[in-house]
Amino acid sequence: MYRNGRLILNCQTSFVIKGCLVAGFSLILTTQVVAQCSPAQLLAYDPHSAQQLGSAVAIADEAGIALIGANQADPQSTGAAYVFMRDPIDGSWDEHMKLVGSDAGLGDFFGDVVAITPDAATMLITAGNQDPTGAVYVFEQRGSIWLEQTQLTPPDSPPPPLAFGRGLAISEDGTIAAIGAWKDTDGGNWAGAVYIFERKVNTSNWSFQVKLIVSDAADDARFGQSLDLSADGNILVGGANQLDFATGAAYVFVRNPKTSQWAEQIKLTASDAEPIALFGSSVAISGDGNTILVGASDDDEQAVGAGAAYVYVRNGNNWFEQAKLTAFDGSAIDGFGTSVALSADGNSAVIGAVHATSGFGAAYYFTRHSSVWIQQSKFGLCDGDSLDLFGERVDISADGQTALVGSRWRDLDYMNQGAAYVYDLTGSACSDITGDGIVDIDDLVVVLAFWGPCAWPFTCLADLNGDCTTSVRDLLILFANWG
Repeated sequence: MYRNGRLILNCQTSFVIKGCLVAGFSLILTTQVVAQCSPAQLLAYDPHSAQQLGSAVAIADEAGIALIGANQADPQSTGAAYVFMRDPIDGSWDEHMKLVGSDAGLGDFFGDVVAITPDAATMLITAGNQDPTGAVYVFEQRGSIWLEQTQLTPPDSPPPPLAFGRGLAISEDGTIAAIGAWKDTDGGNWAGAVYIFERKVNTSNWSFQVKLIVSDAADDARFGQSLDLSADGNILVGGANQLDFATGAAYVFVRNPKTSQWAEQIKLTASDAEPIALFGSSVAISGDGNTILVGASDDDEQAVGAGAAYVYVRNGNNWFEQAKLTAFDGSAIDGFGTSVALSADGNSAVIGAVHATSGFGAAYYFTRHSSVWIQQSKFGLCDGDSLDLFGERVDISADGQTALVGSRWRDLDYMNQGAAYVYDLTGSACSDITGDGIVDIDDLVVVLAFWGPCAWPFTCLADLNGDCTTSVRDLLILFANWG
């Protein structure tokens, strides 16, 4: 029975798989059921070696759109970004359009970083190596396609290199863009900065507003290499992971919507800060602006370089550390916290660990209940390989029901071809394995038939929680969606 969000099982049964008695047991289990399907794999229709699809990822689940960067999408490393669209009927994903910069050239790495509004009406795409400082391209939706509208470049002509666009975020209505430039030198050599651009409502006219530099700017701090905006664009969080011997920090700026003036509000540091933790390697803020997640990919609490992520919550103008998140199976050099993403309400998080699972990479899914964070699941590639960089880039939909994970060095038909993976975090649709519109005995038979470890995707039909093994966890998910 399913009661108050929890599955209560009281069963006595025996499992028979292919004529063999596998297990007989009697048990009473109470568990919270959370799942995600075995992933949908997104690939470009024009793959080639070193394409690096998945170098950047962003999801607009409200519109059923995924934007995937491939910063070396041609032999000249010009780069591209691919728009994938979800079929509203069967949930499948297909490539819809390939975007390239109008003047992107040799070695520009167009597709380095991407950002998208929830309705997919506006897309930002970075060409990080475009001379002399990097550029950000703005694409706007026109009917069923996206057209380039303009380019955003630094107006103050700073000396190169600048890494303009290596941090990138856009407000929900597409009128405020934050662009990081971690090599900016105004506050010191590579101290970093964030440029704010605004667009007039219902127009395609963008204008530069302000350049944000932190109050304690220092050489090599690299402020702006990671950043995010609240949905209304009035709160910005930016990471500076090299500050103070790579202890790192994250800075919160707030915007007065009446005057459009920005002010630094607070500097966030870890309660157990330590050198070389790289606090600020990644940052995310919830759409409502009340929760911030900061990755510290070299934190040593579990093991050297295992990594961690810190949760901060807002109370008025103050921010408080609520939790420190680590992987249940964290080990040395996992890099947990390399990437982070938060749902709109801040109650769901996906955190990448680019070197976890013996270098294959992984992503972890957490949910918050009151003020307690629970790790729900870990997902990766059952047929992955070392240095796939799975989890280097992650995103989560505003409703917290879909995760998107990049794996830009994934070897498929070509070396470093790259791929991106979409996970359904609800698991409800996945439980109907046979596709007959009902979760019943036929689906149970499939689960039992594929019991044990599997290799994605062909023998992972019954891996409902994406952990590369068909087990009791998958049974719980199946029973939770019975009928």
